[in-house]
This record gives sequence, C-alpha cells and structure tokens, in this order.
Amino acid sequence: MLLAILFMFTHWLGDFVLQTNSMALNKHKSIKWLTIHVLAYSVPLTIVSLSMFDWVFGLKFILINAALHWIIDFITSRVANSVRDKPRVYYPIIGFDQFLHALCLLGSYQLMSGSS
Repeated sequence: MLLAILFMFTHWLGDFVLQTNSMALNKHKSIKWLTIHVLAYSVPLTIVSLSMFDWVFGLKFILINAALHWIIDFITSRVANSVRDKPRVYYPIIGFDQFLHALCLLGSYQLMSGSS
C-alpha cells in the first residue's frame, strides 16, 4: 500500500507540478513538447525508483513507464484537446488518462516484481 501511495505521489508531482504551461498547452500538437513533458515527469520517477530498487530494475521500470506515459499522453492529449470546450466529455477523458497512468505504474511494478 505504501508503495502505491508513493507511486501516485510521484506521478502527481511529475505529471502536474513539474508540467509547465507550455507543456500543457503544446503536448497535444508537438512531439517535442510531449517528449519534454515526459522527461519532466520522469525526473521524480527516476529519483524514487533508483532510491528504492536496484539500478537494473529501477532503470527498466523508469523506461517502461516513461514510454507508456508518452503513448498514453500522445493519444489522450489529442482527444481531450478536441473536446476541450465540452467539460462533460473533457474531464472524463482526463480522469481516464490518470487511471491509465496509475494502472501502468502499479501493473508494471507487479509484473516486473512477480508480486500479486
């Protein structure tokens, strides 16, 4: 449970606190800004992962989750932007985006560690 809370806090920090306005406004239309966003997201994930896990496990975990984050945001940022003026559609998309990120963090850890 503590690990899940740490993953969620790390995700929040990387995905929201470290995301600049430029990243938020441009990641749906620019691979460059999407990649910068994912690199910023990966900073706290790297710090936490390399302090908790051995470097091989940690590096794999970081790379897998950075790649999955990039793919998810590539899709969801474009979909969300297309309905930005429709809050009843926009906010559920953002919520689903966050669900997918949490699922990736927790699921990849579980698969990689062999825990149930």
